[in-house]
Amino acid sequence: MLEVNCYEVTCTHGAGTKTGVRGCFPLGSLLSHSCVANSRHLFSEVPPYTNTCIATVDMEEGQEVLTSYQQPHMCSLR
Repeated sequence: MLEVNCYEVTCTHGAGTKTGVRGCFPLGSLLSHSCVANSRHLFSEVPPYTNTCIATVDMEEGQEVLTSYQQPHMCSLR
């Protein structure tokens, strides 16, 4: 469950060191995948590590919000 519903989040520690952690965002996990997503996620780098989903295109009322589960810079084979 966590493997498919978590997001990789970069967090900043006191000395400015960045590390990767995983965060489970229940509502964000419900979004459908599309290779041509109409939204993107913005993650905060400090606690409480919030996830904000924003539209990247104009959307009609009732249109499904789609996200890409793949990072744009990563190979889809991964």
